[in-house]
Amino acid sequence: MISVLEKTAGYPFGGEGPTPYYYKTPDLYSTVNLIWEILCSAALTFGIATIVKKNVTGLITALGITVLLAVTLVAQGIIE
Repeated sequence: MISVLEKTAGYPFGGEGPTPYYYKTPDLYSTVNLIWEILCSAALTFGIATIVKKNVTGLITALGITVLLAVTLVAQGIIE
């Protein structure tokens, strides 16, 4: 959305200061955010499906996937 609308004035693109690696270009920023949105949406869909089916094993798996995604998201944000 950032690169499509070209509203980049409020974002520190170009690696100025301590910013994550995906702030180098608007296209990279958009791509990284799209990938994370797809992964988180898939985890949410899986979690909702396991709740509806009342599958305890699947729910534990969904919780594990969610925690893994959260930890990975934080770790990725630290990479400069």
